[in-house]
Parts: sequence; structure tokens; C-alpha cells
Amino acid sequence: MGRSGGEPQEGPVRNGVSVGSFSIDKTEVTNGEYADFVREAGYPPPSQWLGDQPGPDIKMLPVVNVSYQDAVK
Repeated sequence: MGRSGGEPQEGPVRNGVSVGSFSIDKTEVTNGEYADFVREAGYPPPSQWLGDQPGPDIKMLPVVNVSYQDAVK
């Protein structure tokens, strides 16, 4: 982990680091996809939305202001 010769925040090199298994999606969750969840689960929408739907200009952008607790619902 880390590297030599890179930006200061990329170092120092650390040997013997292990990362446990984890799951990750191929792409970010869009506002439109999250809106489906909000509607189906009756979950509160993110505060930046106007009502229970994202604006059309952000529908295909990744959802933001979602906590870890929101994500595991």
C-alpha cells in the first residue's frame, strides 16, 4: 500500500497490509435508482431533492448525501 515517488499523500510504502473481503457495485447508484428505493420503501429522500424526486438535471448523476446507514437499508 502506498508508493514511492508519488504525491506526498500517496506514501510511504507500507508492506504487509491486508484488506478484508468487501462488496462493491460496478457503478454508482444514480439519483433515479435511489428515487425508486425511496418510493418503494417509504424512505425519506436526500435533503437536496425537492420533494421525493431528484431534479431532472441530476437524475442520472450518482446520489449524494446518503449515509452508510441509508445505504444498508
